[in-house]
Amino acid sequence: MKRKILLAGRLDLGPLARHIRAFIETLSSDPDNEIYLDEYYIEHYRVDQFGTTQLLKEYLSRKNVHRADLELTYDFSVFTDLLTLEYGDGVYEYFLRYRSKVKICYEVFDGSLPPLDWIDIINGNFDMCCSPSVYVADRLRKNGVTVPCFHLPCVVFNDEIARKYPRPDGKTWRFGFIGGAEQRKNLKKVIEAFHLAFKNQKDVELYVHSSYSPEREYVQACFDLIEAYKDESKITFNFERPISKEEMYELISTFSFYVYPTKNTGYFTTPCEALSAGVPIMVSDIPVHQELMAGLSERDGVFAIRADRADLMIHSYLGNKCLGAQYDTTVEEISRQMRNAYALRDELFSEEGVEKRKARGKAYGLAALTDVYLSLFHPRGCVLAEECGVKDGKLYVNNEAVYEKYRTLDPGLTLDRSGKDVIEPFRYDIHDERATELFEYASKRVEEVRSREYVTRLKRHYLETGMDFDAVTHSSLFIDSKWFKKTVSKAEKYHVRRLPRFVYAAFYLYCKFRQAASLFGRKG
Repeated sequence: MKRKILLAGRLDLGPLARHIRAFIETLSSDPDNEIYLDEYYIEHYRVDQFGTTQLLKEYLSRKNVHRADLELTYDFSVFTDLLTLEYGDGVYEYFLRYRSKVKICYEVFDGSLPPLDWIDIINGNFDMCCSPSVYVADRLRKNGVTVPCFHLPCVVFNDEIARKYPRPDGKTWRFGFIGGAEQRKNLKKVIEAFHLAFKNQKDVELYVHSSYSPEREYVQACFDLIEAYKDESKITFNFERPISKEEMYELISTFSFYVYPTKNTGYFTTPCEALSAGVPIMVSDIPVHQELMAGLSERDGVFAIRADRADLMIHSYLGNKCLGAQYDTTVEEISRQMRNAYALRDELFSEEGVEKRKARGKAYGLAALTDVYLSLFHPRGCVLAEECGVKDGKLYVNNEAVYEKYRTLDPGLTLDRSGKDVIEPFRYDIHDERATELFEYASKRVEEVRSREYVTRLKRHYLETGMDFDAVTHSSLFIDSKWFKKTVSKAEKYHVRRLPRFVYAAFYLYCKFRQAASLFGRKG
């Protein structure tokens, strides 16, 4: 049965664009699917150096991929980008212009608490919500998402890197780090830990590749450390020299061990790519990484770096919103696991060990996930269940309203109410010990107007995770997407500060007028 499916989201070679690419690649493999790409949204965020033009041309050359048409009514529509951006702009609003029988959003965030304006947006505008991480989907549900919300792994495009193998020569063992040079990625601690573990040891080196960083002082601190250690530790820092995908895969295959002790993440693409090449990994044991590491041990080449120091997550890309907790580690813990991996170096590269790691990486590849994605749009049946998701070709939902929408597309679709067929939830080990210092720290980082509703919801979040919220009544914390917050953020963007409230209000109305004028002009 033919399906008309609209996809909207940024399209490039960057991290967030993996979402829409996963849907395009999987769904276009079925000739019964007609895929439509939202051209306005793509053009609005076009950055040609990230490959937008090339990707758009490539996808539109496929027989069943077309440009979106506002006059059509779609069977499904999928929004794959962040619902709101740094200054509260509702980018999803462009998506809602389209008529669709079933609307799905695919969302991810870094932290333990979603932006709270997203909850109302999802419940009010979408029929289902998916996330690349079980943990993120769980946090969305626990904080108020009532529509079916579940884990749909993001495709890791690892076919090419899966053909590569680690190449240790037994003479030099290379620890590698790939990621943004940011405090939350813990690059500075990686450098310090390497020096602590292998000072004056000639057969070990650390190679760091980072193509970007908004934190220039932090980058300089990393360079200063490397300079201070240069006589005792071999450390290379390749910064802001872009490399191609092929060069990236070749670089990963030169690593003896991949190190990534990030404090938070919404998915695990690069560690998964390292596993796909058979490279042992050392990653922080944050909830998202626990999904990737499940069932694997240090003897399999997967080393969990204990991250049990909860810290407040302030997200700079989302207007300095508080996104709950993130989990930090210590230099000593990273260094300990580096030494452990080095001690097991002769065992880790057996054929069996390499293939076991490759198998875990391939489980998130295109071939493994295509049927899962197709089943979301062409399920063999629906199951009414508390835990939602896609399993064995069936769609599990927690309300009959979604089933009825699917049944309008496929009148023969059945609904199982027996409760016998269930999806088992993933169990985490979460380190949630907190103290009031969190909020003293937050008040220094964030100056926002107090919102009683937001603070109440935030307090509930910390109470249910066992965190201390005593200081919340003494801090002007975390308003989330109210008109005043939006206006102040936009005003500060243009260096407008300390003005009367009516000036902010006027500036807000001006921004809304510009947004409406842009949308009206595009429709014409």
